[in-house]
Amino acid sequence: MRKSLLLVGIISALMMGCATTSKQVEPSRAPEVEAFEAPAETQVAALGPQFTLDDGTKIDALSGQTAIGDWIYAAGSAKLSTTQSSLNSARARAMANIASFVNTSVETAMQDYLNDAGIQNSDTLQDTQAVVANSMGTFITSEARFSGIEYVQTLKDTEGTVYVLARLQKDNINKVLQDKAVELTRKDAAVKANKEATDFFNNMISTGVFH
Repeated sequence: MRKSLLLVGIISALMMGCATTSKQVEPSRAPEVEAFEAPAETQVAALGPQFTLDDGTKIDALSGQTAIGDWIYAAGSAKLSTTQSSLNSARARAMANIASFVNTSVETAMQDYLNDAGIQNSDTLQDTQAVVANSMGTFITSEARFSGIEYVQTLKDTEGTVYVLARLQKDNINKVLQDKAVELTRKDAAVKANKEATDFFNNMISTGVFH
């Protein structure tokens, strides 16, 4: 009888130990980051990894920028002390690269507009470029707040660098630029004093930059 009770006690203790072990929670993992190893040929070329969109388009994962369909895409990367801080920094850099792409697009749109208008005087061109850069360019790169940013892909290589691909709809960007153009044509003294800059911003208000 004593042996039976002792055996029952041992079995119960083992069962309790197993139950306790089964309830242990696995350590949490950093969100939104997946393991990624760049192909050998990419590593040799020192180009870093690439993002691949659904249509097969490749985007450099370090700092690629491109316009596809209704979207502007840009990548950012970072390697900091933790995965989460790297992720945050990579996202911020992707957003900054979108702003850089937008700023370059505004400059190109201005050049096209001035060419279409037949303006060839170098002083006029330089003055207009300076006014647009000092007003809209500064706004885009330091103050613009674009809504609707999406982070569509995230990669992490074997050395701990995190890469983020962000995208933003062209319509959202146009709305921010057009609102700023309205403000500039009404309140900015330098813009109001430059007919070509005023005409360019009025055209932007009507048509936007991205179509």
